[in-house]
Amino acid sequence: MVHKGYKDVITPFPVDSGNGALALKHWNVQADLIYIDAAHDYEYVKIDFFRYSELLREGGYILIDDWHHNPIKTAAKEVFGDKVFDYYGKAVWIK
Repeated sequence: MVHKGYKDVITPFPVDSGNGALALKHWNVQADLIYIDAAHDYEYVKIDFFRYSELLREGGYILIDDWHHNPIKTAAKEVFGDKVFDYYGKAVWIK
């Protein structure tokens, strides 16, 4: 991303999703778009959804990868309710 000139828009941050969310919260980051492609374990996914939803601006989007995995669907429905929907094999939640 840096070499392509996107450093003002996208910042690579190579850490695990849990520590990433905690660091971003500490820095008071508010995002317009968050793409989650992390663990497939129900507990980890549910925690990620909750933590990252707190970092999202009102009207922002969370895109969820690997929507075909049942633990991801279950966690998303519990955290986001009926406001999460399938979009071409991914899922979307709008805050």
